[in-house]
Amino acid sequence: MKMKKLFSYQLMVSLLVALVLTISIPIKLSAGVKDLLIIHSYSRSESNKWVSEQSQGIRSGFANSDYVFHELEMGTKKLPADQFKTKAAEVYEQVKVIDPALIFITDDNALKLMVPKIGKKIPVVFMGVNANIRLDYPWLLEYPNVTGILERPLIKRTLFLMKESLNLKPTKALLLLGTNQTGKAFLKIELNNQQSFKLVSFEVDVKASGEVKQWQEWIKSSKSDGYDLVLATTFLGLTAPDGSKENTNVFVKWMSANSPVPVFTVHTDVIGYNKLVGGMVLNGILFGEEAAKIAHEILGEQKPPKSIPYKTLTKGQLIFSKQQLVKWGFVIDKSFMGEVVLVD
Repeated sequence: MKMKKLFSYQLMVSLLVALVLTISIPIKLSAGVKDLLIIHSYSRSESNKWVSEQSQGIRSGFANSDYVFHELEMGTKKLPADQFKTKAAEVYEQVKVIDPALIFITDDNALKLMVPKIGKKIPVVFMGVNANIRLDYPWLLEYPNVTGILERPLIKRTLFLMKESLNLKPTKALLLLGTNQTGKAFLKIELNNQQSFKLVSFEVDVKASGEVKQWQEWIKSSKSDGYDLVLATTFLGLTAPDGSKENTNVFVKWMSANSPVPVFTVHTDVIGYNKLVGGMVLNGILFGEEAAKIAHEILGEQKPPKSIPYKTLTKGQLIFSKQQLVKWGFVIDKSFMGEVVLVD
């Protein structure tokens, strides 16, 4: 009888100890199993619609799940390049605390800065990356835990569709590029580093600069230089005369007010009232949704990331500003009305 009571007492003590340990240990038994992390190259606070759209698309892909999302922003649009590594180290400390089951990375800067720190264990799905992986990021091929979606610009398609959808008859167009990572990728990958090319019935000259002052000179003289329209791309982070980063919204409004010819673009968030006329733009939500599908393959179907080939999205959306159409006297051709989104 005494032995039985002793056994019961010991069993009770063991159960109580186990219960106390279960309650008091703050770590997760399966660390990060339901945590997903999004690391952005840029910041949503900078009115960058592209960033918010990608996040929205990713989250919509997990709308009916119980995964918990965390988001970190590197803000590299405004951050000086010599501070990128310090910022990456700070972000990585937060990654270790979150300990996610999978990480989404948006755009080139975060990919280059964070993958080497994250290592080869946590699955990574990137999107919005412009570079040619084999030429520009060959080191990435050594990471079996990384896959994603490449962004390919819609420059030539935008120029062609501006002509067709608005019944324009240009003889010469000016394509302006920045010299950031995206601008260099556009020039190299889609344009083969050409300084000019012919598109159907008109000529296109290509000019690139990272300086606001140079852009202003090109835009102000565009009409006298013989151009009928300007396509402005990759101008995030242009440098002002004092060496600081130019405010994108301010510069877009300057282009709208001072250009003697209509200015089009391939960037969603700079089309609108007192901004740019329009263009065939990539949709960040679609990128996010596709990235979410890849993540489900990894998390749900247990596919190794290395078994999922890189994807390329080229589907775009034709967007115009109603106010800018009126300003320039443009009328959308009836055959395009079902494809166009009007803003403002």
